[in-house]
Amino acid sequence: MRTRWSPGTCAETTAARSPTEESASCSSRAAGSNATAARRGRSSPVGDTAPSGWDSAQKLEHSEGDPYVMPHVRRAILDARARAGMSEAITGIDVVETHDCMTPSEYMAIDHLGITAPGESWKAVEQGTILRDGAIPVNPGGGLIGGGHPVGATGARMLLDATAQVSESAGDHQVPGARRAQTLNIGGSTATTVSFVIEAATTTQERDQVRTTA
Repeated sequence: MRTRWSPGTCAETTAARSPTEESASCSSRAAGSNATAARRGRSSPVGDTAPSGWDSAQKLEHSEGDPYVMPHVRRAILDARARAGMSEAITGIDVVETHDCMTPSEYMAIDHLGITAPGESWKAVEQGTILRDGAIPVNPGGGLIGGGHPVGATGARMLLDATAQVSESAGDHQVPGARRAQTLNIGGSTATTVSFVIEAATTTQERDQVRTTA
């Protein structure tokens, strides 16, 4: 089974790479000196993208009036789907691996991924939507409680678990029929945000775009 990875932008100014050395570009709006500043790790506000040097209060103030608490996280999610040739809807995703380091982090992920409307993440919990046998299973392998949290390695683990799901090799936490997974990994109060769409390659064209072999 082969898989195809489609990275989203990390939407701020800290570069990120997958274990396959596929660069997840930071802020698709950055260019010229802004891109140079990003590579050097400096904050560089671009358009409506918040710089990595901002604290949580500044990010929240920056997003005032937006339906999403962290709009740059939402943009990274949609960018990954666009690169995978998908629509913006969550309905094209069979399983999610997200960074559930704290309860608010997963609540943010639920509505920013589009599993619920903004501000209604609690509904997915109460209705069982994100359970392993729910409509959109989230972290079927147990997330960070199930696998631990070795900081930087967490993102790699999420990609491996997502790849296992779409290649039907996830063992006792396999989501039946999973063909497309999405990851959402954050760090530093969302100063770095990276999302991938991982799907089973079933056509010659898709195999030509293979990033890894499961």
